[in-house]
Amino acid sequence: MKLGVYIHIPFCKRKCNYCDFLSSSDTTDMDAYLKKLKDEIEYYKSSCSNYEVDTVFVGGGTPSVLRTGALSEILDTLFRLFRISNNPEITVEANPDTLDVDKVTEYSLCATRVSVGVQSLSNKVLKVAGRLHDENGARRALGLLSQTNLDVSTDLMLGLPLDDLDGVIYSTKGILDYGIGHLSAYGLKVEENTKFYKVLKENEKIFPDDDLVADMYDKVVHIAKSYGLERYEVSNFAKVGSECKHNVGYWRRKPYLGLGVGAHSLLSDVRYENTSNIKEYLQSKDFSLVRKVESKLTVEDKLFEEIMLGLRLRDGINLKEINDSYGINFLEKFSEPLRKLDGVLERNNDKICVKEGYFYALNSIIVEFLN
Repeated sequence: MKLGVYIHIPFCKRKCNYCDFLSSSDTTDMDAYLKKLKDEIEYYKSSCSNYEVDTVFVGGGTPSVLRTGALSEILDTLFRLFRISNNPEITVEANPDTLDVDKVTEYSLCATRVSVGVQSLSNKVLKVAGRLHDENGARRALGLLSQTNLDVSTDLMLGLPLDDLDGVIYSTKGILDYGIGHLSAYGLKVEENTKFYKVLKENEKIFPDDDLVADMYDKVVHIAKSYGLERYEVSNFAKVGSECKHNVGYWRRKPYLGLGVGAHSLLSDVRYENTSNIKEYLQSKDFSLVRKVESKLTVEDKLFEEIMLGLRLRDGINLKEINDSYGINFLEKFSEPLRKLDGVLERNNDKICVKEGYFYALNSIIVEFLN
């Protein structure tokens, strides 16, 4: 059975103003953390011996803050102890300000993809977002990566303060001009424990309103398509063959193992979540005790996940597969939400998917299947 592996690196140079991820600018324990990660990989080698790893995603935080060579050491440990499929997809997240020739050279030798957090090419937007790079820094990083054999993915954030439609058009085209094969475009969600939460309370007007953000999203869809990138998930666009296999595994409920502080796993229909406390993670003598959340999914849990995650994808829900897996008639069981969503969802042979033009309302669509 195939397995995805997620490795969390919780360190950053500085936390961005919108960031709600598990990360810290305190790198004092970085070496100890890397050693602990290798120990955790070894801990799981027996229980995961029946799996074959076909995707690895190193996320954060900012994995590219690690010293040159550290990523290779972590991956070498994983490859030595786990069964690895032929030509696995290996992704590492990076920020432009932490990329240099040595890091890019290392990644081209040990990874297959790099996901770069550009977010915008507008200097005023980058500054208010708390990013450490400017437009020139982003272009320098994209230029370095474009000279390698790596598949490059770029993040774009919609709805940042001071941004406008012209800025999004400029950023999207500017990024894709580098021949980028994958683009992720996420709408800003202001979380309570971020710096932006206070800014929003004090000056809501500097944030684009919902209608403008929806227009930004539609513009990204149109521009991406003109560059040969098709939307395959609500926020993700790719040229054929450049889709992120690791993330598709999440959306298709493939088993995955999360390593590191705060990492999540899905194994044998049980969801695990590691402690979010770095000190506790480092001091633990038993990795089974690192798990702070552990829940066995019911049949109804799994079915709703199939619907929720499947509708995120362009290909949607496969009716035959879901009926065979759960012993149901999907069209009968969900006749009421399907009736309410007539005109929003479409059926194509054995698949039900969200119609073009309604992806931005996906959360409202999914809620109907909870009732």
